[in-house]
Amino acid sequence: MKQIKQFVYLAVLVAMFASLSMADTMPFQWSTTGTFSNPGLPSGLSFVGAPVSAVQNTAPDGSLSAMSLGHFTFDNISTDYTGTFTLTVDFFRPNGAVDPAYTVTLVADANSSGGNDTLTINFPSPSQYSFSGSDGSGTFMFGVRNVFDFRNGSHTDTVDLLGDVSGATFGASTPQTAPVPEPSSVLLLCTALAGFAFIAKRKSALT
Repeated sequence: MKQIKQFVYLAVLVAMFASLSMADTMPFQWSTTGTFSNPGLPSGLSFVGAPVSAVQNTAPDGSLSAMSLGHFTFDNISTDYTGTFTLTVDFFRPNGAVDPAYTVTLVADANSSGGNDTLTINFPSPSQYSFSGSDGSGTFMFGVRNVFDFRNGSHTDTVDLLGDVSGATFGASTPQTAPVPEPSSVLLLCTALAGFAFIAKRKSALT
């Protein structure tokens, strides 16, 4: 009877191990460039792209938030501007990713007397991109956050441009990054191990 109970305990423990859910992290690395359309672009409105970033891994759910994509310089410009802004993001990781390019409408209303200025840039909705290379193959959603800046006075504003990755998943290829357990699964496993140790200790004391 004791051997049967021990077997049951071991079976439960094995089941806990088998149910441990694993999640993949995905490496991202990028740089950006961007240009405003002409004519009519004021000299006080410009964009500085992001240099090649350090490699950053997604969270276990495949998300990477607030990616730095560069910044806008919004000076006390003397003329209104209505045009387009084109942003190009070059992905170095994951290897084999498509280089998405966005063309969006930019509207910057400026007050020549140095009063209140606004800068608005509306980007398209996030889109899905694929990759296939040394990092494996898969897909991810990538989008750029809209920009709105209200500048009061004659000073120069610096406005950060941010992007987000979500739903990054690997395909059939094996990723280079090691899988990591989800926190809830680790907690469940620790609880099971503690319970098994308590039962084993109690059985030993009774004998």
